[in-house]
Amino acid sequence: GGGMGGMMGGMGGMEGMMGGGGGGMMGGGMGGMGGMGGGPPPPIEGVREDLPYIQCGTCKALVRRAFYVAKTARAELKKRAPTEEEYMAKLEGICDTDLPSGEWIHSYDLVENGRAVSLKKMTQAGECTVECKTVSLACASTMAEAETDLAEAFYSNAKTSKELEALICGAEGKPGSIGGLAGECSKAAPQTPEASSPADGTWREAFAPKMKPPPPMPTPPTKKKKKKGKKGKKAKQEL
Repeated sequence: GGGMGGMMGGMGGMEGMMGGGGGGMMGGGMGGMGGMGGGPPPPIEGVREDLPYIQCGTCKALVRRAFYVAKTARAELKKRAPTEEEYMAKLEGICDTDLPSGEWIHSYDLVENGRAVSLKKMTQAGECTVECKTVSLACASTMAEAETDLAEAFYSNAKTSKELEALICGAEGKPGSIGGLAGECSKAAPQTPEASSPADGTWREAFAPKMKPPPPMPTPPTKKKKKKGKKGKKAKQEL
């Protein structure tokens, strides 16, 4: 009987540990530690209050990305130009960070500099956490206003990427397709409440490069380096 009780107690301890793990995970907001604490961690959400700071920059980044997508679509068809509907289909999911078509957003970091927040394109993709999800929200609000204008512009194929940025996002004194959104490009971007960021300009979080799934590769080279040691040991054994 005592054995059973001990086992049950042990299980209780396990549960406590797992529960604690879950709490710690939520508090730390660490990605990649999912699974502990029973059930998936709550989904990471963007910060809607930040949208006015990054709406203009996100719109421009989106237009550049959409321009590239449209160029690729034209190259794929070769024989004829895509229709507006086909462009619309190609642009679907461009703001969804969980889909391949929205993965481009993973490479942007939000940086604060002198009470302004800007998008910085990094050389590699990062983990998609709060900042990435916030850019995704600003992207989606841009697409909601500008999707048809983008498709029409790609269909007529008369504008450069820069001209399209002005048409969609606005330029000084000239609102564009997203003229109704706070933080669009025709006016100066709203300032952040205070220049609170650390010296490196981190906004809500530091950019964390995406962990590549198979990192047990670098072990063989280290073994090779240890050869000298092995030879030394052998020499000692011979003595």
